[in-house]
Amino acid sequence: MKDTRLQADGTIRRRRVCESGHKFSTWETMTNVMALIESRRKSVRAWKARNPEKVKALNHRRKRRQEARNESVATGRPIEEIYQLWGVA
Repeated sequence: MKDTRLQADGTIRRRRVCESGHKFSTWETMTNVMALIESRRKSVRAWKARNPEKVKALNHRRKRRQEARNESVATGRPIEEIYQLWGVA
């Protein structure tokens, strides 16, 4: 690394040099990850509120798949065979 500078907006600019002598710059910025997670949760809640039937169907399928995995462990049969018998995708 040749040079590192902090810009006025909080961005870090780095000047780099390859072994071949090629020079290039990179910029690093900070992202508020918590804001992104909060935003994602809000959008998921909004989708669930608009699609209660789909959410109910997804939860039912998840429950059936878990029951099939438990059956597979208990009986020793392959999980694919149990999925096929039960009609679980």
